[in-house]
Amino acid sequence: MAINTFTYEAPVRRAATYPELDYEELEAAGHLAEEGRSLDALMKTLAHLFPGKPLPDLTKQPFVFTQGSSQVVTKIDGDDLVISTPLVRLSNDGRAIAAMRHVLTRISATGQLYQPRLDGDDLRLEYRDRMARLHPAKVLEVLTKMPEEADNNDDFLTGQFGAQPPYLELLYLRQEFYKFC
Repeated sequence: MAINTFTYEAPVRRAATYPELDYEELEAAGHLAEEGRSLDALMKTLAHLFPGKPLPDLTKQPFVFTQGSSQVVTKIDGDDLVISTPLVRLSNDGRAIAAMRHVLTRISATGQLYQPRLDGDDLRLEYRDRMARLHPAKVLEVLTKMPEEADNNDDFLTGQFGAQPPYLELLYLRQEFYKFC
């Protein structure tokens, strides 16, 4: 049967709009870090990366955002800046060793700012450093590369090695975040 007319359905998708990043804030963050004002430098760096988003007082509560399947938590723990994202929960069989071997050979790297951390069966990617050594370039690198690394590897680890997504930890983080909203 021949087509009599052509019709056009408008797409459901909308063009993504991306906020403009303020590079003057990033430059100001560098100057603040040089002056030894680490917390102010960190807040300026976050303001550069997340324009228009309200930022919490990191001394009192964490800053949580989602990128892909990764939930990233930025917090101050004592004198340390900690940026982490849950990766997977390892299984209790021999596949956990294979998963760890994969993580240590493919994700972990010498000189890389963030590294995998194992806490019980929970595997996460984490960056931890003293606030006194903070530099906006480090924070920028960690916040742009680490969530992507986690997002690129979590499905592979669950499919190949029987690991479980860290749903419980993610639910806890969401609950903690929404308490302050």
